[in-house]
Amino acid sequence: MNLFSKIAMFLFGLITVLHALRLIFEVAVNIGGYQIPLWMSYGGFFIFLFLFIGMWGELKKKK
Repeated sequence: MNLFSKIAMFLFGLITVLHALRLIFEVAVNIGGYQIPLWMSYGGFFIFLFLFIGMWGELKKKK
């Protein structure tokens, strides 16, 4: 796995954790005066978790 794949896997994991923290602590996020609904973090959490697990699986295959 090359450096860029490892960086992408790290970012997917980080974003997954940030979505989980937003859900746990119910943090309000405003972008351009619009409040992003909390339910959108559920989608973000599962999408980025899927991407992280996929990249991690590729890393395990290569070893």
